[in-house]
Amino acid sequence: RYTALSASLLGVATAKRGHQPLIVQTQVASLSDGAVDMPPDTEYVFLEVGCSDRNTLDETLHAHPRAFLLAFEPLLDKYAVLLARGTQRYHGNRKDRSVPLGHHHERAVVLPMAVSETGGMRNITVSWLAGCSSLAALNRRSHWAPWCRGRMETRLVPSITLTAALHLTGSLPVRFVKLDAQGVDFQLVRSVPPSLLRAKVEMLEMEVRASDCEALYAGQAGCLEVLEYMRSVGYENTSGCPWRTVRHVGREKGTPNCEKGMRLVRRDVQLTSHVGSAGLTSKGAVRIRRGSIFRDTRGDLHSSS
Repeated sequence: RYTALSASLLGVATAKRGHQPLIVQTQVASLSDGAVDMPPDTEYVFLEVGCSDRNTLDETLHAHPRAFLLAFEPLLDKYAVLLARGTQRYHGNRKDRSVPLGHHHERAVVLPMAVSETGGMRNITVSWLAGCSSLAALNRRSHWAPWCRGRMETRLVPSITLTAALHLTGSLPVRFVKLDAQGVDFQLVRSVPPSLLRAKVEMLEMEVRASDCEALYAGQAGCLEVLEYMRSVGYENTSGCPWRTVRHVGREKGTPNCEKGMRLVRRDVQLTSHVGSAGLTSKGAVRIRRGSIFRDTRGDLHSSS
């Protein structure tokens, strides 16, 4: 009944000739019947892929006393930052105190793993700007986001599929999935069987690329391709696609509007309240009403009613 989830060595690879990764196998969480241990009063789950150390969902859990957050962060320095939050939340400024395994909040567990299409050990390219780090190769022909071009090193990290991550939530519904996996968000979603996705996930947020901008990462899908697929499996977008020539609010003048976060809601829950990735409230930060689902093709917002 009770098992351990470990970040383990599944294969050996070399990042550079003459250099080999040092791998440590250690327990990172505890499972009950294949799901991460959660408080018995948990009613629904949030899933966060690619946390880094800012704008994270653990900062919003005070407004969701019956939620549980399962988070994934493969960069160990960022994982350590999140675990340190757990120490602060449990014990304040007291020193030499233990925290339940993997908890960065009383109602959250973070795992030092990536989420990938196939699972297993994967190379991640770490950028000097941590938020640009990715399992995907950078597209050198792309001319936007020059701040993502500074490569620091390559690391070997354990990963699981998004399907496996959803199974770690057990039988509970996943109310919100926040994806920020730098160029592979859509590939992760597409790797999940549509029937499982619809059965488990009410709303997703993923980074989408303007279809008139070159891909920043190899294989990165454009927004129109993402929307076509997501609508085919039962989800609708709540905002329009980004477009290079359409300036986004808050973006510096002259900066291409090539990427944005987009929320997609399962059709059968359009009329309920949902949460967003920031400023969550117990009633939900976003309310989807009839006629508010956007079906734009060039960034113009059109009501579906």
